[in-house]
Amino acid sequence: IRSTVPSLDIDNLFRSSQDMSLDILRSLQFFVHENYGYDIINVLITSIYPSDANVVHAMNEINACKRMKEAMMHKGEAEKITRIKNAEANSEALYLSGIGIANERKAIANGIKETMLGRSNDDEEMIPGSDVMDLLLLTQYYDMLDAVGKDNSKTSNMILEYDANISEFSM
Repeated sequence: IRSTVPSLDIDNLFRSSQDMSLDILRSLQFFVHENYGYDIINVLITSIYPSDANVVHAMNEINACKRMKEAMMHKGEAEKITRIKNAEANSEALYLSGIGIANERKAIANGIKETMLGRSNDDEEMIPGSDVMDLLLLTQYYDMLDAVGKDNSKTSNMILEYDANISEFSM
């Protein structure tokens, strides 16, 4: 033991207690049997305890820091995965919302188109295309007002009043 321990650093000393047991067993087994007639079956090293309390404290600190470092890496990975999944979910929600708005506007435009086609078969005057665009723009304006009104994070909204007709507003 006295020849092996000084050649090892403290971490390797704790890791190699099994190897030290085998080395001691090999070196003593033949000598004790030849000189005293005893057979050594096994050598058990029960504990390795440094005599200096500062060494023990330092070793405990090193182990605690290693575990803390590993825990922080796992926590960071978990947070990264959570943020990625939240971003993906938000992206998907915005995509589906855009599809819904596009379908809504397409349905409005198709309704206006059907109305215009129905009126063109009658003897009534046909609606000009600029009036159709004005109607679509007004619908979008009301949608914007609705969305701004539903946003609870805003404490005040400023919407400028515009006195012109809708065709001047679109320019």
